[in-house]
Amino acid sequence: MKTNRKILAIGLLLLIAGITTTIMSFDPSQILKYIFIGVSLAVGVLGIAVGRQSKKNFLRSKYYWWVGLILFGVAISLGIWATTLSGFINVLGFFLILLGIIEFVFAQQILVYATPTPWRLVGLKLVISAITATGAAWILTMAGISANIALLFMGVLFALVGLAFVQVSRIARQLELVPG
Repeated sequence: MKTNRKILAIGLLLLIAGITTTIMSFDPSQILKYIFIGVSLAVGVLGIAVGRQSKKNFLRSKYYWWVGLILFGVAISLGIWATTLSGFINVLGFFLILLGIIEFVFAQQILVYATPTPWRLVGLKLVISAITATGAAWILTMAGISANIALLFMGVLFALVGLAFVQVSRIARQLELVPG
């Protein structure tokens, strides 16, 4: 499978998880936990596969390796500590903040990278990092007021990040078509 198809699959899995969370936000069940464990493992495997396939692009390789490893950590943490709805929200919120920070660090690395990178990719990475980190902080804050509202916005956040990865896939496909 080509790299951009794997990135597209990551985006679609995150989009499906977001839509499912949004739909189930006012009547959550234990199924949601298992959906996220499965999605985290699948996206983790895809992330590591993209990282292994992108060895010629050091920055992309390390970024997807980190995302893959963190998502394996999400799956394990959800299995251990997400025994209640608030535990589920707290585990996902923590890892979303972590992923937002890592996304920001890699966006900064893109800016100082020797190989020219399209500005729309850098801008998209910065938007993903800002939405993920601030959205996760807001979700964790909201969880104390209403867990259902926090789940609703978590679903919206995952859907937005999934759509952003779909856009990254489109940009990657366009860059593969450009010679040189």
